[in-house]
Amino acid sequence: MTERSQYGNLQVAKQLEKLLAEEILPGLNINEEEFWDSFNHIVEEFVPRNKSLLEDREDLQKQIDQWHLERRGQKHNHEELQNLS
Repeated sequence: MTERSQYGNLQVAKQLEKLLAEEILPGLNINEEEFWDSFNHIVEEFVPRNKSLLEDREDLQKQIDQWHLERRGQKHNHEELQNLS
């Protein structure tokens, strides 16, 4: 099992934490605590929007799947498929 560190609500693999601390952050004028605090804030801000977009994508995929099932054996009509909403 991968060892992890906790930063706010984030669980970060120790390997990623080490890579960031040793190879990415040096020279960027930001320390680990500032990075993880900022990243945690960004994740918290965008998770609801991402979840909504994934739900929209799932709904659209269901419509596409249904469209194809209803037209099985018929010639593909790209324009009709494009008009799914």
